[in-house]
Amino acid sequence: LGSGRTLTLINGRRFNSGDLNSIPTSFVERVKIVRDGASTIYGSDAIAGVINFITKTDFEGMDVNLQYDVTGEGDGETSKFSVVTGASSDRGNVVVSVDYVNRNAIGQGDRSYSECPIWEQSDGTKYCGGSSHSHFGRVNVPAVNNLGVDAGSYVIIDGQAVPFSTADHGFNYAVLSYLVTPQEVFTMNAASRYDITDNIRLIAEAGYASRQSDQLMAPVATFWSAPMPAAHPNNIFGVDVSVNRRLTETGGRNFTQDANDYRLVTGLEGSFENGWDWDVSYNYSRFIDARVVTGQINCPRMETLLDPTLCAADDDCPGIWNPTAQNTLTAEQIAYASVTHSPVRRGTTTQLMSNLSGDFGSFEIAGPIRWAAGVERRTESYLFQPDGAAALGQIYFVSGEKTEGSYRVD
Repeated sequence: LGSGRTLTLINGRRFNSGDLNSIPTSFVERVKIVRDGASTIYGSDAIAGVINFITKTDFEGMDVNLQYDVTGEGDGETSKFSVVTGASSDRGNVVVSVDYVNRNAIGQGDRSYSECPIWEQSDGTKYCGGSSHSHFGRVNVPAVNNLGVDAGSYVIIDGQAVPFSTADHGFNYAVLSYLVTPQEVFTMNAASRYDITDNIRLIAEAGYASRQSDQLMAPVATFWSAPMPAAHPNNIFGVDVSVNRRLTETGGRNFTQDANDYRLVTGLEGSFENGWDWDVSYNYSRFIDARVVTGQINCPRMETLLDPTLCAADDDCPGIWNPTAQNTLTAEQIAYASVTHSPVRRGTTTQLMSNLSGDFGSFEIAGPIRWAAGVERRTESYLFQPDGAAALGQIYFVSGEKTEGSYRVD
């Protein structure tokens, strides 16, 4: 059923982002796992089960950890630092943890098992394949053309049309992508318990996590089969064609995230004289994920670079681009046609809950019969806000629709 139907909790309560980077291992006491579906208690996002991280709430002293890792290849360096400290009195306890992790990248091209996508032909022969959006420039030719070649896809080599072959002309996207992504994570967490009376306890929890990370993908391509008119000076076919060209000159697509996670819990718990236990709590959880994506292409401007008429009509156009040869996209053309966009994701969860549990006293069947009851009100809100270029539909395969909504569950 996937992670979307597996509920992740901290001390039995939800947190909005679900990002496990927000839960440092130094602060975890134990992990409780419900393998069966728990939708009757938690809702449909718990159909596949529940993972409940129980944090340290009764810790005394100080625990300091320093760790440095490096692979046998001398890369992927990871540094970790954590401090957990706690103190107790006759009536309560407070625990505070601070964690920091810095992990460096490893490229797919740095390992022999990931440096090339392995493809297989019908006869079982394996070869280094790749994307058909080629750095050679795959030209899609209609049935009618001045060269008299059949309809199909070609690359231009030494002025000649050569049938496109993935084995010979495919683009190896692996060597320009991460195998292990870099990230930097800082977290602060605290939990406290204070006995107001012998039967009533005040509880409070707080957490903050800041994560900076990025992903690197192979350079963008004219995935939408950019039109190349017959009037283009490098169109040897003499008819309108389309081009799927990998823009290796741009250096790749980089996706950076600056994510911040906040969590606050306060409540009361206690027991009655008959042994029944109760608790009331309020949980507030929020995340903000600001992203910056570079290396994308403005589709209309890329098409302008391929059309002499459109380029001549645009005073900013730096000149016609030849997509049928490698290393022909100039710095001026990249600056003209590339676009940086910065979408924002934001989500908030509030949870007011109360529980009561006990047993039926002396009425037993091979032991005590326990029962539990609870009531909960939960609100969820979410916003995805694309930026201007995406909203105008100028970036291929990037959603420009704003997504916003909320709901309440009782």
